[in-house]
Amino acid sequence: MSLNVGDIFEGIYQLEARVQEGDGELISRWRADDITAYRRAEVLIDTLPRAHDPLLYWFGKIEGLRKVGQSEEGVCRYFVWELDKAQSLLPMNAMELNEREKQKLDELLDALPVAAHETILADTLPEVCRTETGEMLVFYRKHEGEITTFKQKQKVRDEWKKNLYQLSQDLTDPLPIATEDSVPEPVSSTSTKWSLLTIGFGIILVLVIYQTMPPKPSANLISFQRSLDRGIAEAKKGSYESALEQFKTAAAAPEDEETDARLDSLAARYRERAQRECARYQAAGSANLYFIPNQYYQYAAVLSRQPTPEICQ
Repeated sequence: MSLNVGDIFEGIYQLEARVQEGDGELISRWRADDITAYRRAEVLIDTLPRAHDPLLYWFGKIEGLRKVGQSEEGVCRYFVWELDKAQSLLPMNAMELNEREKQKLDELLDALPVAAHETILADTLPEVCRTETGEMLVFYRKHEGEITTFKQKQKVRDEWKKNLYQLSQDLTDPLPIATEDSVPEPVSSTSTKWSLLTIGFGIILVLVIYQTMPPKPSANLISFQRSLDRGIAEAKKGSYESALEQFKTAAAAPEDEETDARLDSLAARYRERAQRECARYQAAGSANLYFIPNQYYQYAAVLSRQPTPEICQ
C-alpha cells in the first residue's frame, strides 16, 4: 500500500507531508500529527519497506525514538521520532563496526529479552540498524511454545555473534588465486585413515554432547509458564479478574531461579506501564481513569509476591 498525505497511519498518526522520498530498500520520512495526544504533537515517521513478520521483535534504546513497529497494511517497519530529535537509522552489517562497537552489539545481543517459553534459533541471524551517533537497534526473531533454558539461549546468542563477524570476515578476505602449482595431490591411504579417525571422534563427540544436554523442563515449570501466558493474554484482552487469577497461580509456583526471573521481569514491565498510565491521567486530570494504572500495579504486586500494591495517587 502506498502512503499519501492525509492518510491515517496505523490509526494513530495523520501524515502531513513527505520529507524524504525512499526507493526500494531506502527509508521514507514523513512529518505527521500524533492524533492520540491530548494536545497537538508533531512527529517524524520513517518507513522501511519490509513484509510483516509475526516472529519479529526488536530491542535497543535510542534517544528521541518514541516507537518502533510493523505495519501490515503499509508493508513496512516504522520508526516514530520526536520532531527535534530525529536521527538517521539505517540497516548495517557487522563489518562496519570497530571493536568498541562490536562490544556494544555483543552486550545488546546478551540482553535481548527472551522468556522461558520462547526460543531463538541460530539460523535466523538478527538484523542491526545504527544511527549516525552509533546507537543500535537489533531486530531478531523468536518462537513461542517451547521452553528453553538460559544456557541454550546463550549458546544461540554466541553462535549469532560468531556468524555475524565471520560473515563480515568472509566478505573482506580475498579469494585465493589459482596458479599452475595449485594441483590437488592424490589421496593417500594415510589421509583416508585420518578421515576415518576424524569421523570416529565426531561420533564420540556427538554422544558426549547428547549426554550432557540439559534435562527437559519439569511439569511444574510447564504449568507455571502456561499460567503466566494465560495471564498475559487475559490482561491484553482487558479481562482483569481472569488475568489476576492466572498471575496468582503462576506466583504460587515454588521459588526457582528461572521462574523468579520471569516473574520479576513481567512485574517490572507492568509497574513501568502503571507509572506511565498514572502520569498520563494525572496530567489530563482524569481521576476517574486511575483504575487503569491501578490494575497494572495490582498485576505487578501479585507477580512480585508483594502483599500490598501501589496505587495511582
